[in-house]
Amino acid sequence: MVNKEDILKKASKCSTCITKPCQVGCPLNNDTTEFIRLAKLEEFEKAYEVLSKTTVLSSVCGRICPHEKQCQGSCAMKNYYGAVEIGNIEYFIGDEAIKNGWNLPQSKEKRKEKIAVVGAGPSGLTCAAFLCENGYNVTVYEKYEHLGGLLYHGIPEFRLDKKTLNKTIEKIINLGVEIKTNCELGVNIQLQDLEKEYDAIFLGFGANISRKMNIDGETLNGVYGGNELLEKNLHPDYKNKKVAVIGGGPAGLTCSAFLARNGISVTILEKNESLGGILTHGIPEFRLPKEVTEKSINKILELGINVKFNKELGKNLLIEELQDEFDAIFVAIGANIPAKMGVEGESIQGVYGGNSLLETGNHPDYKNKKVAVIGGGNVAMDCARTIIRMGAEEVNVIYRRAREQMPAETKEIESAENEGVKFLFQTNIVKILGSQELEESEKINNELEENNSHDATYNATNKKINVSKIECVKTKLVSKPGETRLSPVNIEGSNFVIPVDYVIMATGSNPDENAIADFEKNRWGYINVDENMQTSIPKVFAGGDIVGEKATVAWAARSGRNSAEKIIQYLENKNS
Repeated sequence: MVNKEDILKKASKCSTCITKPCQVGCPLNNDTTEFIRLAKLEEFEKAYEVLSKTTVLSSVCGRICPHEKQCQGSCAMKNYYGAVEIGNIEYFIGDEAIKNGWNLPQSKEKRKEKIAVVGAGPSGLTCAAFLCENGYNVTVYEKYEHLGGLLYHGIPEFRLDKKTLNKTIEKIINLGVEIKTNCELGVNIQLQDLEKEYDAIFLGFGANISRKMNIDGETLNGVYGGNELLEKNLHPDYKNKKVAVIGGGPAGLTCSAFLARNGISVTILEKNESLGGILTHGIPEFRLPKEVTEKSINKILELGINVKFNKELGKNLLIEELQDEFDAIFVAIGANIPAKMGVEGESIQGVYGGNSLLETGNHPDYKNKKVAVIGGGNVAMDCARTIIRMGAEEVNVIYRRAREQMPAETKEIESAENEGVKFLFQTNIVKILGSQELEESEKINNELEENNSHDATYNATNKKINVSKIECVKTKLVSKPGETRLSPVNIEGSNFVIPVDYVIMATGSNPDENAIADFEKNRWGYINVDENMQTSIPKVFAGGDIVGEKATVAWAARSGRNSAEKIIQYLENKNS
């Protein structure tokens, strides 16, 4: 929900251009620049008057229209600093009209002509309103008990709440529109009868019979028409279906939300004592405040989702047991075991995995220390920016390719530079040297690591052996056959040494092999899933980092949403 301060900020982006491409892009031809100009002046009632000249559904259209393909897609500012968020401004003004009781304009002249409108969807309601505004006598015939058509029966509550819709329709009725519900053309009202009674008739009852594809199996149980499913709420009964979601990160939370919205009983099983995954345990507070994450998670939990903490797959949680209790299972545990580079000295004390550091927060004391961060993604940036804040004397990010090839976001790179982080581009790490002889330190630390392979830190613990420096080499970028991306190749004789106290490996991560031992893996070691997001265990689905998805929150969330859809299809097919 937006507030006035948000709207004024969004409206300030509008340059009130003369050509008004946004108005051309709007199917209703709303005078967008004018109502936004008035909004900037906080003259919201006048802005509503401008909107009301071309629409009576501002609170509705502002929420559900595909703005990016219409008005916002035509915005002159789109290619400069992003399109003005016209939809948000429009529905804010519409909501203000509802809250303050501002009326739609109406002609003082009353005409004798009578007009029938068949269908109370967006088309019928708009037609009725503009006819009434011009003094005509209008009667709306609607086959259901509720007005709104697609808006009421087809748009889910989470996109358009019924309270807003009903208040919007109430404004139209207040113009003097007569309403007759439970009247269906061809059933209990006939066109011939209407022709005798009215001077004109408008048919606006939509086309809601789902189109057939004429393919084999289309008449089987479990195949639904989308229009009928939404309009008549013909969803199969999910209320007795239970789904377990393992992992409370972006993929797991998104999947849970979409399942719960469809009436499915969802239980999230999380290994930590709080939900969020990378959002809570990986992204630093300065990038994503914990308060924002917690509020977002609470909204999801309000859908009625159950949560059980301290449940870890492969330890106190077994797939076999879950299969007996749940109708389907979604695995979204991420892939947070730091990837090894395979360089000498990697197991010396003082070498940490970036993912583990961010997840556990078990940082060493960086004050007045020199730190090297290896990698070029957002994890590397988060580590470097966190460490510089914790008092490190010097932080160097070492990346083997050029700056423009860094996968991290440009704004994160720039922020790191502004905060004092240094970058060594086209530089590769060759070996890590400790305070004792390398051969001795490797042997001792390898033995320790074997006894504690999944310690929160990257390396085993031995206070006698510490990182003292790293050997690096410059690289050149060359084109290799069959590869579109330039590859780094070490330049012979360009080796140099950097003194460091800690090395942070942020070069990627792998799944916990123990946790996914029961599943078939793909060639990269992730859980293998088919086009339906199903694993080698038919009842079990997986998504997010654990299946090798692109490692961003948005891709993880998309994977969760897609998996929810596939799980619903799976449950439907079980019912048929």
